Amino acid sequence: MTTAKNNEFMLLYTQHHSDLSNFCRSLEHDVEDAKELMSETVSRAFVGFTRLKDKSKFKSYLFGIASNTLKEFIRKKSRPLPETKVISLHHTEVDRIENHSVNQIMCQIPAKQAEVFVLFEIVDMSLTDIANSLNTNLSTVKTRLSRARVSLANLLEEEFKQHITNY
Repeated sequence: MTTAKNNEFMLLYTQHHSDLSNFCRSLEHDVEDAKELMSETVSRAFVGFTRLKDKSKFKSYLFGIASNTLKEFIRKKSRPLPETKVISLHHTEVDRIENHSVNQIMCQIPAKQAEVFVLFEIVDMSLTDIANSLNTNLSTVKTRLSRARVSLANLLEEEFKQHITNY
């Protein structure tokens, strides 16, 4: 790739680095696995960048590669889909405790629902971009997001009831 293309890739990638990092850490248990997922995603995105015709779709392109790479890692490891975790963006002890509870709840919903939820709520991707990234149709993305929200609401309500009962 030419220097101009390298610079264009880096400029686009820099805008989405933090979101990609959060996405990888949200869907991989182990820190090293998350780093490997991110590294492989960036490598594949860089190699295929010249084939991306519409640079405005870079975010969908990048997260589509991340999603496909994660699925490939899962197949290679012959393990079930990972439980999803919400990453802690703050480092206070209270935040860690609260995020631990959220992580436990997120682990209880199906991985495909969690993936859409993370992309929409944490990464802030549009539903259309998520559909493009996951190579699925828009109605499937909407259904998964809706089901994730209902499941999470029910789980949070149940945890709240248990919390109240314990006091």
